[in-house]
Amino acid sequence: MSNNKKLFEEFPAVTTEQWEAVIQKDLKGADYNKKLVWKTAEGFSVRPYYRAEDLNSITWNNVEPNQFPYVRGNKTKGNEWLICQDINVKDCKAANEKALDAIKRGANAITFRLEYDKLYTDLELSALLNGINAKEVELSFYNNKYHLPLLEQLSRIPDLRGSLNYDPLTRYIRRGTWFISETTDMELAYILTKAEMPGFQTIGINSHVFTNAGATIVQEMAFALSIGAEYLDKLTDTDLSIDEILPKMRFNVAVGQNYFMEMAKMRAYRVLWANIAKAYGAKE
Repeated sequence: MSNNKKLFEEFPAVTTEQWEAVIQKDLKGADYNKKLVWKTAEGFSVRPYYRAEDLNSITWNNVEPNQFPYVRGNKTKGNEWLICQDINVKDCKAANEKALDAIKRGANAITFRLEYDKLYTDLELSALLNGINAKEVELSFYNNKYHLPLLEQLSRIPDLRGSLNYDPLTRYIRRGTWFISETTDMELAYILTKAEMPGFQTIGINSHVFTNAGATIVQEMAFALSIGAEYLDKLTDTDLSIDEILPKMRFNVAVGQNYFMEMAKMRAYRVLWANIAKAYGAKE
C-alpha cells in the first residue's frame, strides 16, 4: 500500500492565467517587468514565480544520479559532502596543529596553502602531515610552484586522496606569466596527469580567481570551462585517453551569496562539463 498522499486535493487548481490576472490587478497599473522581473548581471531575466510546467522543456531535469549529464552528481548513494578547512602554511608544525584541531572539530578534508617559492623537504612535509590519517582525511595542496617534487613526495603516502591543483592556464590569465614556459608547463601537466595515484587529482581549474576579480556567474563558468577544454585538448594530443585524463581533473568553484543562482551554477557546470567530456569521447 502506498503511503503517498496528495495534500490539498480539495482546493481547485489555479492556472497560470489566473495567477497573472491577480498579479496585474494587484499592480494597479504599475509596470510588471519593472516591478517584478529581476534583470540579472548575467544578462537574463528572472520571473517572480515559476510553475511545474516551466520544467517541461528541460529534458535532463529528471535524470537519475550517475546518469548523463550528471545534473544530480555521479554518485548513487549520496553526495558524501566533505567539510574542508583551508590552512595557510608558514610553519609546518603550527599548520599541522591547526589541521589536527580542525579534524578534531569535524573536518574531513584539509587544504594546505603552501608557500609559493619554498621547496619542502621530506622532514618538513612529514611534520606538516604528522598524525593525519590520509585514508580518512582528504588532503589538497595549493599555491606551491614545485609541483613535481611535491607529487613525488606525496606518492609515497598510502591511500592518499585529494588534489595538487596544478593550473598553469589560470596562472597565465591572472599574472601574465607561466610557471616556466607554455611548452614546459603543458609537458608537466602531462607528467602529473600520468602519475599513477588513484583518488588524487593533479589538474585544478580554479574558477574562484575569476569570481574574486568581479566576474559574473556566466563569465566565471565561461572562463573555467574554456580552461578545462584547453587542458583536454592539449592532453588528448598525448598518449593519454580522455578517460585517463578526466579523473585527474578538479574544478575549484567559488560560491557567492546569490543562493538560487549559485545552486543553478553548480548544476549548469555539471551539464556543460559532461557535454564537453562527451564531445572528447568520454565513455562515462
